[in-house]
Amino acid sequence: MATSDPMKRKSSISPPRRRIVVWSAVTSVAAAVLCVVPPAAAQHAVSFPPPPVGVVNEFRYLGGALVCISENEPRPRDRGLAPCLHIGAIAVDETTERVDDRLGRPWKVVGGGRGETIRVYPIHGDPEANPYFAVTFKAGRATAIQLSGEETPDPYSFSGLRLGDSIRLLKDVLGPVTASEKLQGTETTLLSYQPFPISIEVKNRKVVSIKIWAAHS
Repeated sequence: MATSDPMKRKSSISPPRRRIVVWSAVTSVAAAVLCVVPPAAAQHAVSFPPPPVGVVNEFRYLGGALVCISENEPRPRDRGLAPCLHIGAIAVDETTERVDDRLGRPWKVVGGGRGETIRVYPIHGDPEANPYFAVTFKAGRATAIQLSGEETPDPYSFSGLRLGDSIRLLKDVLGPVTASEKLQGTETTLLSYQPFPISIEVKNRKVVSIKIWAAHS
C-alpha cells in the first residue's frame, strides 16, 4: 500500500510559470478560506509560506491553514476552491457526458433528493468490486464526487491522497479535522473539514472514502 509523501509523487500538472500569492476570503460562517492565485489578486494577499514546488490545483495544509493552491483567479461563487475540487480527472461541475466519457457507462443510476441523480462507476468494470465512484448530478452537472474502496491506483487521487493512504499522511496533507464521527454499526470514522467541502472516511487508520462537493451547494 502506498503511503509515501504525496508531494513527492509524480504530478501530471506542470509547475506554475508565474509567481503565486495567497488569496484570503471569508466564508458565510466567518472562517478563513485561502486560495493561491496569480499576482493579479495581490492586493488581497497575506503573508504565507510558499506552496510546495510543482503542486498546483491541490489542497495543502500550510502555515496553520488549509489552502487551495491554484493559478486561477478566485470566483466568489465557489469561494476560489473550484480548481482543487477534483479526484483525478473527475471534477466538480463537470457535465454528465464528460464524466461518462472519462469513467464509462455507469453501473447504476439512482434518484436522489432535490432533483439529483447518483451515478455509480466501478473503476475496474466490476460492479461487485471496489473501488468505485459515486457522482451526484443536478441539472446535468456534477455537484458531488465520492471515491470509495480499499485501495486505488493513480491517477485517482485527491490532492495527492489515495484510497489506502494512512491517517498520518492524511493529516500531513489536509491538517486537523473540524469534526469526527463514528458511523453507526461500522468500524469507519467520518472526518470533516468544514467549511471546506471535503470529507474523508477512515477504517483501521486507512483512507477508505474521499468525498468532495460544490463549494456553493
